[in-house]
Amino acid sequence: MTMLVLLIGAGIGFLVLGGYLLVRPPPATAGQPAVLWIDKYRLRGPVGLFLILLGLALWGLAYWQLNSRFAPDAEAFTGAPRTLGSIADGLRRNSNADIQLKGDADSVMISQPVSGACATALLDDLCKKYRGTLTCIQEGNRRVIERSR
Repeated sequence: MTMLVLLIGAGIGFLVLGGYLLVRPPPATAGQPAVLWIDKYRLRGPVGLFLILLGLALWGLAYWQLNSRFAPDAEAFTGAPRTLGSIADGLRRNSNADIQLKGDADSVMISQPVSGACATALLDDLCKKYRGTLTCIQEGNRRVIERSR
């Protein structure tokens, strides 16, 4: 996580410095933008532009890392109909979610696919899709689910 914060911070720093160098070139160049020449790749352009591109690349790398670690559908239950009890057991086992099922809520059949980035997001999706059947209450870190009467 520290590396992601550093990537984002360095990206911001390169963007600001690159923008500054494009708007206000160094005094040694007498009004001309400072030019970076890279023979190996035959690139030539203002230093500020290269710094802005480097900052955007760092932001892209941070986004790619976050997106691969926290996919929008990391937790999902699809396929054959399942009971709420089996989904709750899977979430308890895989993500240590604190779920309490009251009454006969564990026998509710879940036939629509539900997904989320984490157990909390999956439970929010589940409660939204089955609003008429289930009543969901948040008690601290615990999610209490019961069948609506």
